[in-house]
Amino acid sequence: MALKDLITEKGSLDEAAIERIIGPYVRYEAEDKRVNFMPAFAGLANRAKILVYLVALQGWKFVTDDPIAADARPSDIEAATGIPGGSLRPTLRTLSDNHILSERDSRYSVRGTSLAMIEAELDGRDEGVVVRRAQPSPQRKSTRTTRESKNKAGSEKEVQVERDTESTSATPRRKAGAKTGNLAATFQRWIDEGYFDEPRTLADVQKRFRKEAVIVPQSSLPSYFLGAVRKEQLSRDEIDVGGKKVWAYSTNKKAAK
Repeated sequence: MALKDLITEKGSLDEAAIERIIGPYVRYEAEDKRVNFMPAFAGLANRAKILVYLVALQGWKFVTDDPIAADARPSDIEAATGIPGGSLRPTLRTLSDNHILSERDSRYSVRGTSLAMIEAELDGRDEGVVVRRAQPSPQRKSTRTTRESKNKAGSEKEVQVERDTESTSATPRRKAGAKTGNLAATFQRWIDEGYFDEPRTLADVQKRFRKEAVIVPQSSLPSYFLGAVRKEQLSRDEIDVGGKKVWAYSTNKKAAK
């Protein structure tokens, strides 16, 4: 195998990383060009909220062809997330100083090289638990109480977080079962509605998800197609698209009878 065989399209990697980061927290409203937050977003710490929002701005290029800014002013971020400027601006400066964000003309954006770090930071954290990153003293446990506002009415949730600085146990990854279930249900609905009466490729289905403002990397789609083929709901044939052979899936006529 040559090194060039290991090259993948950068855009597809970025799209997959963005989808994993923002999937539990964000939905796009394509018509109004607006980012909507899911209930789980309220449980994030301010730093995580800023990162999720700015990563979501990077995702617009995969949702619509219309030009939408991938950076934002502090006032824009404050208006979108509800984080007060007194807390927002120092956090932005820290993220910029740590080269996680880029700052130009007082506008902030996520660096493409930071996506893996941001994903790692969000992974392993139960939704609603707020972990402050103050460094505890070595060889001792520290128990801290943190509060995070849950809604505009000012109600608070108090969470005890205990960290053992010498523990090496792996942190659990966040669960995405509900999100995956929703995609599977949507895919099945399209089969039932006759969307596959005409042959459809992976690219066709990914494009339809995008029209519904859902970012799904192509690498996540084959399991739905193959599952439908095994159930004999769909059949597949190779077709020529732009000089390349690709699989096209259509309603299994035998099963339909």
